[in-house]
Amino acid sequence: MNNIYEDLSIIQIKVLSLIAWVDGEITREEEEFYNNILQISPCSEETKKSLQKWIKQSPKLSEVLDSVTSVSKEIVISVLRNAYAIAATDGNVNDKEMEIIDKISQKLGVKEEHMEALHTWLELSYQVELIETKLFNTKF
Repeated sequence: MNNIYEDLSIIQIKVLSLIAWVDGEITREEEEFYNNILQISPCSEETKKSLQKWIKQSPKLSEVLDSVTSVSKEIVISVLRNAYAIAATDGNVNDKEMEIIDKISQKLGVKEEHMEALHTWLELSYQVELIETKLFNTKF
């Protein structure tokens, strides 16, 4: 039986996989990002091993949306920031990636009228993470 942190990590990891696969291929940077998030997740080693399959084959959008349930604001923030970050690892976030992020956002409770503000927030958050990485030589 999973604990709540493990359940939420599983949701996040499925979301990251879906975003990474949206263009039909996984880049080395996307795989590294995915593996870093998986490594720091509170999941058991057994669960982490089973989650490795998501970087090899994308989950279906419906499967991911079905697993996204009512979660805390902090989890929504983490999931969306990481989804945007993995989408941006190749230098840009394309329309398909934003469409998936929007669907996940709506499932997580972000209202349609807030989508433009969400896009701005995600881009600014990502830019701040890049600056932090440069300043403090850290990886996310």
